[in-house]
Amino acid sequence: MPSYTFKRAPSNVGDYKLITDGDKYTFFGTFGTTKTMGSVVNYSVARTILQASTGWSGITEATYESKKGQLSEDLSNPPGKIYGDAVQYFVYNKTLFAIVKKSAWFSETVNQSEERQEYSVVQNTSIPYVQALDTFLMNNADKIDEGTYTDLRTKAYENSISEATAGDVLPPAEIG
Repeated sequence: MPSYTFKRAPSNVGDYKLITDGDKYTFFGTFGTTKTMGSVVNYSVARTILQASTGWSGITEATYESKKGQLSEDLSNPPGKIYGDAVQYFVYNKTLFAIVKKSAWFSETVNQSEERQEYSVVQNTSIPYVQALDTFLMNNADKIDEGTYTDLRTKAYENSISEATAGDVLPPAEIG
Protein backbone atom coordinates (compact mmCIF):
# COMPACT_ATOMS: atom_id res chain seq x y z
CA MET A 1 0.00 0.00 0.00
CA PRO A 2 1.52 3.33 -1.01
CA SER A 3 2.05 6.06 1.55
CA TYR A 4 0.93 9.63 0.92
CA THR A 5 1.96 13.07 2.05
CA PHE A 6 -0.10 16.22 1.76
CA LYS A 7 1.78 19.41 0.92
CA ARG A 8 0.98 23.02 0.12
CA ALA A 9 3.07 24.67 -2.56
CA PRO A 10 4.58 28.11 -1.85
CA SER A 11 2.18 31.09 -1.82
CA ASN A 12 -0.71 28.82 -0.75
CA VAL A 13 -1.82 28.32 -4.34
CA GLY A 14 -1.82 24.56 -4.79
CA ASP A 15 -2.34 21.58 -2.52
CA TYR A 16 -0.76 18.28 -3.52
CA LYS A 17 -1.29 14.67 -2.55
CA LEU A 18 1.95 12.85 -3.25
CA ILE A 19 2.83 9.18 -3.20
CA THR A 20 6.08 9.27 -1.27
CA ASP A 21 7.34 5.99 -2.73
CA GLY A 22 5.84 6.11 -6.21
CA ASP A 23 5.28 8.20 -9.30
CA LYS A 24 1.81 9.66 -8.90
CA TYR A 25 0.58 13.03 -7.72
CA THR A 26 -2.75 14.82 -7.60
CA PHE A 27 -3.35 18.52 -7.16
CA PHE A 28 -6.04 21.10 -6.58
CA GLY A 29 -5.25 24.78 -6.65
CA THR A 30 -6.15 28.37 -7.35
CA PHE A 31 -3.65 30.74 -8.94
CA GLY A 32 -5.16 34.21 -9.20
CA THR A 33 -7.58 33.91 -12.15
CA THR A 34 -6.94 30.17 -12.54
CA LYS A 35 -8.62 27.14 -10.96
CA THR A 36 -7.10 23.71 -11.55
CA MET A 37 -7.26 20.06 -10.59
CA GLY A 38 -5.60 16.95 -11.91
CA SER A 39 -3.96 13.59 -11.46
CA VAL A 40 -0.78 12.43 -13.17
CA VAL A 41 1.42 9.35 -13.19
CA ASN A 42 4.83 10.33 -14.50
CA TYR A 43 8.09 9.44 -12.81
CA SER A 44 10.13 12.45 -13.88
CA VAL A 45 7.38 14.96 -13.04
CA ALA A 46 6.60 13.30 -9.72
CA ARG A 47 10.31 13.13 -8.81
CA THR A 48 10.67 16.87 -9.47
CA ILE A 49 7.61 17.69 -7.36
CA LEU A 50 8.70 15.35 -4.55
CA GLN A 51 12.13 17.00 -4.47
CA ALA A 52 10.63 20.51 -4.45
CA SER A 53 8.04 19.55 -1.85
CA THR A 54 10.62 18.77 0.83
CA GLY A 55 10.65 22.51 1.57
CA TRP A 56 6.87 22.97 1.34
CA SER A 57 4.58 23.15 4.33
CA GLY A 58 2.79 20.00 5.31
CA ILE A 59 -1.00 20.13 5.47
CA THR A 60 -3.54 17.75 6.91
CA GLU A 61 -5.57 15.39 4.79
CA ALA A 62 -8.69 17.28 5.94
CA THR A 63 -7.26 20.56 4.59
CA TYR A 64 -6.46 18.89 1.27
CA GLU A 65 -9.91 17.31 1.06
CA SER A 66 -11.55 20.67 1.83
CA LYS A 67 -9.76 22.39 -1.07
CA LYS A 68 -10.45 19.37 -3.27
CA GLY A 69 -14.16 19.57 -2.43
CA GLN A 70 -14.42 23.30 -3.16
CA LEU A 71 -12.48 23.22 -6.42
CA SER A 72 -14.10 20.06 -7.72
CA GLU A 73 -17.48 21.74 -7.19
CA ASP A 74 -16.27 24.95 -8.90
CA LEU A 75 -15.02 22.93 -11.90
CA SER A 76 -17.94 20.51 -12.11
CA ASN A 77 -19.95 22.19 -14.89
CA PRO A 78 -18.65 22.05 -18.46
CA PRO A 79 -18.33 25.41 -20.27
CA GLY A 80 -21.35 24.74 -22.51
CA LYS A 81 -23.58 24.40 -19.47
CA ILE A 82 -22.39 27.75 -18.11
CA TYR A 83 -21.99 29.81 -21.31
CA GLY A 84 -24.25 28.05 -23.83
CA ASP A 85 -23.60 28.78 -27.50
CA ALA A 86 -20.87 31.34 -26.76
CA VAL A 87 -18.27 28.55 -26.40
CA GLN A 88 -15.85 27.50 -29.14
CA TYR A 89 -14.05 24.14 -28.82
CA PHE A 90 -10.58 23.21 -30.08
CA VAL A 91 -7.99 20.45 -29.98
CA TYR A 92 -4.25 21.05 -30.28
CA ASN A 93 -1.62 18.35 -29.67
CA LYS A 94 -4.20 16.11 -27.95
CA THR A 95 -5.12 18.89 -25.50
CA LEU A 96 -8.68 20.23 -25.51
CA PHE A 97 -9.65 23.88 -25.19
CA ALA A 98 -12.88 25.80 -24.70
CA ILE A 99 -12.93 29.56 -25.24
CA VAL A 100 -15.61 32.14 -24.42
CA LYS A 101 -15.08 35.71 -25.58
CA LYS A 102 -18.55 37.14 -26.03
CA SER A 103 -20.36 37.24 -22.69
CA ALA A 104 -17.20 36.80 -20.59
CA TRP A 105 -13.52 36.06 -21.01
CA PHE A 106 -13.05 32.41 -20.09
CA SER A 107 -10.88 29.49 -21.13
CA GLU A 108 -10.75 25.87 -20.11
CA THR A 109 -7.90 23.51 -20.90
CA VAL A 110 -8.42 19.77 -20.54
CA ASN A 111 -5.93 16.93 -20.64
CA GLN A 112 -7.49 13.49 -20.88
CA SER A 113 -4.69 11.15 -21.85
CA GLU A 114 -4.65 7.42 -21.14
CA GLU A 115 -1.34 7.30 -23.02
CA ARG A 116 0.35 9.88 -20.79
CA GLN A 117 -1.78 8.95 -17.74
CA GLU A 118 -2.50 12.64 -17.30
CA TYR A 119 -5.87 14.11 -16.42
CA SER A 120 -6.57 17.76 -15.65
CA VAL A 121 -9.10 20.55 -15.92
CA VAL A 122 -7.85 24.15 -15.80
CA GLN A 123 -10.05 27.24 -16.04
CA ASN A 124 -8.80 30.81 -16.49
CA THR A 125 -10.58 34.17 -16.60
CA SER A 126 -7.60 36.47 -17.24
CA ILE A 127 -8.56 38.65 -20.22
CA PRO A 128 -4.99 38.95 -21.66
CA TYR A 129 -4.43 35.19 -21.26
CA VAL A 130 -7.73 34.24 -22.91
CA GLN A 131 -7.16 36.73 -25.75
CA ALA A 132 -3.68 35.35 -26.46
CA LEU A 133 -4.88 31.74 -26.23
CA ASP A 134 -7.80 32.50 -28.57
CA THR A 135 -5.46 34.02 -31.17
CA PHE A 136 -3.15 31.01 -30.96
CA LEU A 137 -5.97 28.47 -31.24
CA MET A 138 -7.66 30.25 -34.15
CA ASN A 139 -4.37 30.07 -36.09
CA ASN A 140 -3.11 26.64 -35.05
CA ALA A 141 -5.77 24.33 -33.62
CA ASP A 142 -8.60 22.26 -35.06
CA LYS A 143 -12.18 23.00 -34.09
CA ILE A 144 -14.16 20.17 -32.49
CA ASP A 145 -17.80 19.76 -31.55
CA GLU A 146 -19.25 20.26 -28.08
CA GLY A 147 -20.19 16.58 -27.68
CA THR A 148 -16.64 15.34 -28.24
CA TYR A 149 -15.26 17.99 -25.90
CA THR A 150 -17.81 17.25 -23.17
CA ASP A 151 -17.26 13.47 -23.34
CA LEU A 152 -13.49 13.79 -22.96
CA ARG A 153 -13.83 16.54 -20.34
CA THR A 154 -16.11 14.31 -18.26
CA LYS A 155 -13.49 11.55 -18.28
CA ALA A 156 -10.72 13.98 -17.28
CA TYR A 157 -12.87 15.47 -14.52
CA GLU A 158 -13.83 12.05 -13.14
CA ASN A 159 -10.22 10.82 -13.17
CA SER A 160 -9.11 14.00 -11.39
CA ILE A 161 -11.82 13.70 -8.74
CA SER A 162 -11.18 10.02 -8.10
CA GLU A 163 -7.45 10.71 -8.13
CA ALA A 164 -7.17 7.62 -10.29
CA THR A 165 -5.32 7.02 -13.48
CA ALA A 166 -5.60 4.13 -15.89
CA GLY A 167 -5.10 1.16 -13.58
CA ASP A 168 -4.25 3.52 -10.70
CA VAL A 169 -0.53 3.35 -9.90
CA LEU A 170 1.35 1.86 -12.81
CA PRO A 171 5.05 1.52 -13.64
CA PRO A 172 6.80 4.85 -14.29
CA ALA A 173 5.86 6.63 -17.52
CA GLU A 174 8.68 8.81 -18.82
CA ILE A 175 7.44 11.71 -20.91
CA GLY A 176 9.95 13.92 -22.61
